[in-house]
Amino acid sequence: TLVVMVPLTFVVCAPIMGYLAKLLAVVLLFIYQKFGVFAIAIMCIIYPWIVACGMHAPLAVAGIQLLQTMGFDPISRTLTLCANMAQGSAALACAIKTKNKNFRTTAISACTTAFLAGITEPCIYGVSFRLKKPMIAVTIGCGVAGLYAGIVGLKAFAFMTPSFLNFPMWMASDGTMSNLIN
Repeated sequence: TLVVMVPLTFVVCAPIMGYLAKLLAVVLLFIYQKFGVFAIAIMCIIYPWIVACGMHAPLAVAGIQLLQTMGFDPISRTLTLCANMAQGSAALACAIKTKNKNFRTTAISACTTAFLAGITEPCIYGVSFRLKKPMIAVTIGCGVAGLYAGIVGLKAFAFMTPSFLNFPMWMASDGTMSNLIN
């Protein structure tokens, strides 16, 4: 398997995915430029569902492409930040509200991974899908956060998974703090 797949990956799959990532970056920028403030909000509403389906990895590659060509990423990391904070907040709210100790432990663990590591799959599968209403709240929260991010023009200047520990990724290289504060 390795003898066949390793060369195939490097020779065929990697160039094709590189091309698709560039194309996705162009499409995302087109949407961002045409729909402005509302583009991020609309993409943020859809993003938690994309993560739930496991289809969010190509957006990360497009984000790397945007960072390489523009020096910042106004799309993929912003979507991820909004989704991570919304998922973490929903899990925290469920942990506070529930009377079930086992579920509280799951929800606290899930919100911790979302807030500190930017990993939201425990929130999605352990909390949001389990109760359904938190996923609706996440979708609404992502839309509102995306609208705000679009209005202020939030941009990531480094490629990291957005979390509380990685907030410096939002600071511009010239040292201005307005983007980080937003």
